[in-house]
Amino acid sequence: MADDVARLALSALVLAEFVFERRAQQNALKDLGGQLAQIDSRPPELAGQYRAVMQKQFDAWNLTGSEQDVVIGMLKGLPFREIAGLRQAREKTVRQQASSVYRKAGVSSRNELTAWFFEDMLDPPASGD
Repeated sequence: MADDVARLALSALVLAEFVFERRAQQNALKDLGGQLAQIDSRPPELAGQYRAVMQKQFDAWNLTGSEQDVVIGMLKGLPFREIAGLRQAREKTVRQQASSVYRKAGVSSRNELTAWFFEDMLDPPASGD
């Protein structure tokens, strides 16, 4: 009988922990949903401003229109084959354009190129935030 009471008590504790964790997860999901809603409601001009900054850098690097298209595809994470398909070009052509972009930008890889565009946005917040 004492074993049954102990098992019942242990089961009740496990169930209480499960309920507590479930509520914590639901609250975390609700908070995340609120954060995502804030991101989705950002002003449309923000994207235009970022695109203007990108264009300024494209101009400084003297990128052709095709090279700019390749960079945008790479920043979106598309593989060269998919970029080529979208541009109706050969994959080899896209790879050559990417190499030209790397040379003009002074980077050696897609990762370095992507980091160049996103590094400032990902700086840690100033202390006290």
